[in-house]
Amino acid sequence: MTNLKKAAVGGAAIALFFLQNAICAQTDYDKNGKDVHKMTPENINEVRPGMEVKKIGGINMVVPEGTQFYMEGSQVKMEEAGEYAARRFKSMTENFKALEDKVTKLEERVLKLEKARRK
Repeated sequence: MTNLKKAAVGGAAIALFFLQNAICAQTDYDKNGKDVHKMTPENINEVRPGMEVKKIGGINMVVPEGTQFYMEGSQVKMEEAGEYAARRFKSMTENFKALEDKVTKLEERVLKLEKARRK
């Protein structure tokens, strides 16, 4: 291996070490004082509302429900907050439209039933 390759590999290893430590340094504790970032069978059921545990590779991650992941080269990437919000907002808008249509149909049905009862 050339010195340049050794330096690149060493630099990448150091960057990963610091990135791992930065991520691990972030701690949140649940009501019992357990680290919520340490996903174990005991605390996997204590995920905050609206969040879910996704297993990506060998890592359990707590992410918002419905978060999508995709591959970019050999990296697994999570959609950005703006993409997530836009996609969720679009699906909620579609759901509200469907509910409005159902309510309209039910109102029409109730009116028909009232007319039929009056006869």
